[in-house]
Formats: sequence, structure tokens, C-alpha cells
Amino acid sequence: MNPQLLNHRIEPGISLRNGLFIFTLTVLFCVLWTGNADLESRIVTIRYFLIVLTGLLAFIVPHIFFPDRLMPLYQLGNVSGKKISKLLIKKFSRYSLPIYLAFPMMMFADLQTPTEHLSVKLIYTLVATLFYTGIGCLSLFRYIKSGDESQFWKESEKGRNLRRKVADYLKYPLDPGAIPSLINTVWITVLGIGTVISAAYVGNVYGPIFEASIAVFMCGFGFLQMKRTEKKIDRYFYSTNAFFREFFGETLTGDDVAEQRRVEQLWWVPKPLKAHVWQFILQQERILPAGRLIAAGHGAMLFIAYQKPDETFITWLWVMFAVLHHLLIALTFRSDVSPGWLHRWLADRKTWFAARFWMQVRWILPLLTGMSIQYFIFGTPDFYSQSVITAIFLGTAIVISYAGQTTQNRDYKTI
Repeated sequence: MNPQLLNHRIEPGISLRNGLFIFTLTVLFCVLWTGNADLESRIVTIRYFLIVLTGLLAFIVPHIFFPDRLMPLYQLGNVSGKKISKLLIKKFSRYSLPIYLAFPMMMFADLQTPTEHLSVKLIYTLVATLFYTGIGCLSLFRYIKSGDESQFWKESEKGRNLRRKVADYLKYPLDPGAIPSLINTVWITVLGIGTVISAAYVGNVYGPIFEASIAVFMCGFGFLQMKRTEKKIDRYFYSTNAFFREFFGETLTGDDVAEQRRVEQLWWVPKPLKAHVWQFILQQERILPAGRLIAAGHGAMLFIAYQKPDETFITWLWVMFAVLHHLLIALTFRSDVSPGWLHRWLADRKTWFAARFWMQVRWILPLLTGMSIQYFIFGTPDFYSQSVITAIFLGTAIVISYAGQTTQNRDYKTI
């Protein structure tokens, strides 16, 4: 197989429409966030943003990269270690496109002094870009190598003894296979945040050039670690992919998967819809960690509120965050998650529409809790705004469920 053809098919890139949407949304967000801030506030904000991104990179990498649904193509094409390394970096860059776009927009989208301090703005744009890239490479490096260690802890007598002790003393069902991932999360968080804070101190004392030099070192260190694994990265990548495929439930038997979440646990769902909602949630959890992503979103909202932006901006941000929950509905329209033939066989269209809506109802309590915590700490959004945001959340859930169901109904005719 032609390696260039394989690479082209695996990494098709981003369409023009999606690119324009990402660009517009990122620019609008950054202008509303830092458009009226002075230079010092911009620098502080981008440093805090790096700290939040470091915490995100510390745990999100396995959920984005593993298990790779295109693994058979890698094996069929006998892709080299160097090519796998490039594919991973390219995938990381594609997912990070909004972040890379946000850095220059946060510094240069200045509505007050657009033509002043251009050199300093450029330096801190580079600082943020280099830090994020370096920490991202370190996260890739640590998680790609974790497969063998994770499998050892999961299957060895040492891991079983640890599971038993944790269950007996802490009453917590620890999976020993998660220990290397936990260590990686702590290691990346401590190293990344510690380096960003140290660089910020050096920048405040000695100037932005010295802060930039630390960012260059971090980026170079991350690329060097990835380069060092290039000769064995294919073995690391395949073993780690195999472990996380099992860890995330893709190769478990039906009984084992059912143990992860039972139908009876869906207390908020009407009884006739429980089995259908359970199916959607189970399929989602096999693809991405919805709960962790929503929790990370709430953390980001608190971080932005800490910057004390305009109240109107915070309110609209909560509206946007509420609507983004419904990307999980879009996931249920994928043919590999809920194929049309299965829908026609198990229930009518109205039932599937209702199941998608009730699936999203589970996020109302976390949404209200997050808004209330922010209100009691920062005074926004108030209770009236919270009620409006909740109404928008429910309304858009109905609209998106219906619109997607209508689109899928047309596909039934071809089945």
C-alpha cells in the first residue's frame, strides 16, 4: 500500500466549513474574553489559561488517542514508527487548532491599544504556543509508553493484591491498570504547572525574553522525548492501544459491560425509555469520557469567572456551554453507535426521539449546581439567568433531537 495514500486517507484534515466555524467561534470568544483587557491582564490570563490546559492535557490524551478505530489500517499498511509519530503529532495539532488560534487572538485582539506593545504580545504568543506544544508532546510520550506497565498492573498478582487492599480499606473499586495513568496525570500536572509558574516568576523578574527561553526549553524537551521513542513507538503504540481498548470496554463481554452501568441506575428516566437511554449512554462511554469532559467544562467556567469578565459575557458563555452539551446527542446519530436498522427493529421514531432528550436530562443537576456555585462565589449568573439558561438547554435538546431524528429518518428509506 502506498504510504502517502494511507496517510491521506487516515488524516483527511478539516473541511473549509468546519475551519471557518472554528475560526469564527474562537475569535468571538477571545474578543469577548480579553478584548478590553490591558497588557498585564492579558499576560496573566494567558498564563492561567496554560495552567488549565496543562491540567487538561494531563488526563485527556488517552481518551482522544486510544483506542484508535483506524488501528487495522495502520497494521494493514505496515506503518513505520516514524510515520506513526507524525500521525500522532498531526492528530494532536488538529484537535488543538482552536487552542493555537486562541493564543494570538488573546494577545492581539486588543480593542483598546491594538498597535501598542506588539513585540511583547508576539513574545507571549510564542511562549504560550511553545509551552502548550511541549507539554502536549510530554503527555503523548508518557501515555504512549504506558501500555505495558498498565497491563502488568492489571494482570499481575501485585495488582490484584493492591485492588484487594484498596477495596478493603478505602471501599473503592480501584482498577490496578489505571495506576500508570494516574502517575502520568500527576507527573504531567506537576511538571507542566510548575514550569509555567517558574517561567512566570522569571518573566516578572528578568523580562519576557527569559520566560520565552524556558518555553523554548520545554518545547524542545517534549519533542526530544517523542523523538527518542520513534524507534520503538510502533510497539508502544500497539500495546497501549490494546490495553485502552480493553480498559474502555470495547473488548469486554456483554455481561462485563453491563456491570459498568445498569438500567436501574437511570433513576431520572421514565421506565418505558430506560433501556433505550441505557443503550445510548453505554455507547457514548465506550467512545469518550462524557462525565470528565463536562466536569472539565465546569472547571473552565470557574476559571473564566475568576478573571471577573463582564457579566453579560459570562451569561452568554453559560448559554454556549449548555448548548455544547448536546454534541453528545449528535454522537448518537453515528451509524456505528445507533444504526438505522437497529432503530427500526427495536422501537418507533418517537421513542428514540424521547430517549435522546431524556439522556440529556441527566446534565441538568450538574449544570444548575455549577451555575449556583459560581453565583455564590462570583455573583453571576443570577437565578433568573440560570432559569433562562436551563430553558435554553432543554429547548435545544428537543430541537437537536428532533432535527437529527428527521435526518436519520430519511436514511431509513435506503436501508
